Amino acid sequence: MAPGGLILNTADADVISQILARGNDFPKAVQIYRLISIYGGNVVSTEGATWRYHRKLTKPAFSEENNRLVWRETLNLSQAMLASWVGTRKSSETVHHVARDTMRLSLEVIGRAGLGQAMAWTKSSEDGLESETLEEGHTMSFATALEHISLNVIQVVAALAVFPVWFLSMYPSLAPSRLLMLSL
Repeated sequence: MAPGGLILNTADADVISQILARGNDFPKAVQIYRLISIYGGNVVSTEGATWRYHRKLTKPAFSEENNRLVWRETLNLSQAMLASWVGTRKSSETVHHVARDTMRLSLEVIGRAGLGQAMAWTKSSEDGLESETLEEGHTMSFATALEHISLNVIQVVAALAVFPVWFLSMYPSLAPSRLLMLSL
């Protein structure tokens, strides 16, 4: 017995299969997923009819066709990343931005496979992505926006962990969506 109710830990695949097949009998503790509900309920933080709705929306992202797309994009972008490293290097020069480039690689694969946004690998500058041609009304490219969000989402989650929602609603400047926009 735990403070929030009964907890069962198992590594038995048959037991896990039975539990997952009977979701109504074994509801998930949605309260522990509050921090990942920054913009509302999602497939992880909901149950019942709301979960089924979110699952229906996210199901195409996990299809075999999309898995092939992920592999293809990962290979293409990895080759482009490596070419950008080798193409600009002198024989004794070291690549200093491996972490940033591999994070960008991951984000671009997610952008293509999960969001349908194809992005070409462009050479990175030392301060981040090089400027790209932007459509009117935009201040940053899709790739740059994804990079900024991923680097600053911890601040948003921290605000949700520290301050209760009612407090954040009283101070719009501290609202999670505002903090995320300020980080951009």
